[in-house]
Amino acid sequence: MEEQENGDVKFTLSGTAFMQGFHPGINSTNYNSSTPPTPSLFYGSFGLPEGLVLTAPDNLLDRSEDPEEGDPAPLRDLPLNWSYFSGGWYLSSTSSNTGPLYQGDPITGSGSVTTSNIIFDQYFVPGTFIVEPGGFDVGSEVEGSEVAENGIDTTGNYPYFITYVVIPFEYNPSLAIAGPGSFPKTLVGKSAGSQKVTITNSGNATLTGLSVSIARPGSRDFSASSPSKKELAPGESTTVEVDFRPKRGGSLSATLTVKGLYTPRQQIGYAAEVEELPIEDVSPLPPVEISASTKLSGKGVAKPKPTPRPNTPRFPRAR
Repeated sequence: MEEQENGDVKFTLSGTAFMQGFHPGINSTNYNSSTPPTPSLFYGSFGLPEGLVLTAPDNLLDRSEDPEEGDPAPLRDLPLNWSYFSGGWYLSSTSSNTGPLYQGDPITGSGSVTTSNIIFDQYFVPGTFIVEPGGFDVGSEVEGSEVAENGIDTTGNYPYFITYVVIPFEYNPSLAIAGPGSFPKTLVGKSAGSQKVTITNSGNATLTGLSVSIARPGSRDFSASSPSKKELAPGESTTVEVDFRPKRGGSLSATLTVKGLYTPRQQIGYAAEVEELPIEDVSPLPPVEISASTKLSGKGVAKPKPTPRPNTPRFPRAR
């Protein structure tokens, strides 16, 4: 489970666990109803978009022919369309269950969904939490029994292991600049032609108010257009055109600087802090500026002096 920049919550299922014993049927991820295995700060339940699935053998499926020995049973998908919070939290199906599962049967999680109707700071405590099988003697050699460093090892309602990872959003803004190369030798006062510079939001925060500048004295010889986009989501790019028009001869250089703003979302904290600070009383944080720079370089060539034509006298003659 991962918090998004805008406060949305993204649930992702992956990996395969194996039943450590028989169970007549499951309809949720493994959980403990008495000792919270995955701490939650509040109580509630929320519907989820379609997309999260547990896949397990369908041992109840009628088949016209008996399977050959060693053939795996057909698979059945269990959609998880609900999240429950009751001191702990888990994902559940409201419509079906898997049917009986036997020791060694695989349970595979897949899918990813994002929802905006769960407030991360209210319902989740960050960390890694492991829920062990319930009602079975599992030793240290059993798959998945090792406890995560900051997790809680507890006995769940179902005989399989599951690991819950809760990741709060941490701002990591970044800008990347590609180009330009060195400009060719150019006559003083003439344009070398523009080169394209690509600016990429290489961080995880949306950037706004994008701008470029060239500090003096380099701005006498180099110029840049405005970015084609003023706002970049993470991973998006925009371009500017940079021109070299030398005002003097020799090797010339300048620094192109790109700036952008990101606005941190006020995170209200966890545990007791949530109860003490109502969400509606949280003031927005001011925008924060970040920047990146790249070097511009080129060589100005002075205009050649005109040479006299052959047989042209250097000085006028007087009679």
